[in-house]
Amino acid sequence: MISAARSFTIAFLWFVIVPPITTPARSHGVEEISEGVSAVEAEAFAPKTPLENLDGMAAKYTTSAPLNPEDFDLAEQVGAEWPDFVYSASLARAAKGYAAASKFDPTHTPPSDVLRRVLHEAGVPENSAVAAIVATTEDGASDALDHLRSIMPSSGSPTHIGLGRSPAALPPFKWQWAILLIERRLDLVSSVPRQVKIGGVIPLHFNLRRDFTKPRILVQHPDGRTHRMIPAVRSEGWYTVVPLGRDQGMSLLQILAENEVGAQVVAQISIQIGSSETPANRRHLESSNHEESVLMTPGEAEAFMLNLINAERIDHGLGVLEWNPSLAHIARAHSRDIVQNDFFGHRSPGHGGLRERLSAGGYLASGFRENLARDPLLRSAHESLMASPGHRANILASDVSQIGVGVAAQTKNGMPLHWIVTEIFVAN
Repeated sequence: MISAARSFTIAFLWFVIVPPITTPARSHGVEEISEGVSAVEAEAFAPKTPLENLDGMAAKYTTSAPLNPEDFDLAEQVGAEWPDFVYSASLARAAKGYAAASKFDPTHTPPSDVLRRVLHEAGVPENSAVAAIVATTEDGASDALDHLRSIMPSSGSPTHIGLGRSPAALPPFKWQWAILLIERRLDLVSSVPRQVKIGGVIPLHFNLRRDFTKPRILVQHPDGRTHRMIPAVRSEGWYTVVPLGRDQGMSLLQILAENEVGAQVVAQISIQIGSSETPANRRHLESSNHEESVLMTPGEAEAFMLNLINAERIDHGLGVLEWNPSLAHIARAHSRDIVQNDFFGHRSPGHGGLRERLSAGGYLASGFRENLARDPLLRSAHESLMASPGHRANILASDVSQIGVGVAAQTKNGMPLHWIVTEIFVAN
């Protein structure tokens, strides 16, 4: 453990969502596009002029940004101890933003929406990461690197790292360091602009890493419509062009691919269509029964999540979902299974996928959906799901009427508390 006299670790954040289950395959309100646009068509639509930097932020997403001179020393230190890591200039930029945005508070974890925002602003195509904040009284990075060594065993299988610092606001500390770790599953062959004109398109050219295959793309338009695309395979990778339509606002591109454990999110990219406007602050959904700061039990956490979901549906003109105790029991068992058997996904090694779990629980449904999330904060878990096109479509589906939510608490290797959330949606 790092000496408290020189440094103090104030946060450790690891939030994860996995692709949602939706059946039947063609869900209500989701348009299917079976083929990508050809390379010739994409070239014709490609932007002809470079985009300006957006308010000091990265103007494009890339997986191969060159290092800045101020990052050379840190990159050399990291490379000497962890030669298999790539020190990422984009992640270092995101780490600087995360350090500046994270409030110094030993009792609270920074919400995951802060992490998503700084990754997006730095042009990082991943929307989640393992993140830690370390406050130190020293100018050098030795305390941050010490903490990196301590968290490495519980950080999954990262491939890329970035560190950044910001002046600390609370004496006697001088600097607040952020450490960001990601497992990169995709390489962009060509960069993707963060902003396009109304009516524009995005040429998307990428390679999948390791054993990932069968990519597909979910596109969420500013008005909430979602459609799926399947890119075409080329000798140099996967290729398509994504039409973004004529609605001004933010569009989300989520790239999914499969490996031996099923479908995974490999990248998520936010693209501004038209002029960039300061969005109205998203209303914080309030629970009428609970405030998250006083939640003590998984049952209270489940009620809190149900209230968030139904408040979201009311905001979008949809009917509230009826609580189903049988579904909640099945969802709760899956969340506990994840905690007890140390996996994270829709398919349990011991109990199978959702269809098998529903059948074993005596529940028959012709159509069902499932969301999973892991996050230190329930509100952040909900907002992470709402920021993902497929999960958002499940929460706002008009063809479901009942829900069961199961929540389990997780601690691992001394990490702070995480909530495992399973949401199951069905029709009558």
